Amino acid sequence: ELGVNNCELVAGDPLNPALDRKFDVIAVLGSVPSLVPVWQDLLALGGRLFAVTGDKPLMQANLIRRVGSDEFTREVLFETVIDRLPGTVESAAFVF
Repeated sequence: ELGVNNCELVAGDPLNPALDRKFDVIAVLGSVPSLVPVWQDLLALGGRLFAVTGDKPLMQANLIRRVGSDEFTREVLFETVIDRLPGTVESAAFVF
């Protein structure tokens, strides 16, 4: 509809990605307690990953870039609160 012909949308289970390919962009559409390491492994060189991490009321939107074969940068873009990614749970709270 928008005339975009140079991209492919791939939907799947982000917690159990059974993929043997690399991606230029990955967007995780729900929050997680912390980053899932396999997501970074799925990035192509120069690829970008957007994910919201943390627990309510303190979550951060992150942009991770693959800058080398085993090198990544991480930039916190802003604070937010969004719904949890299905299949994940809040981190255990610290109790005295």
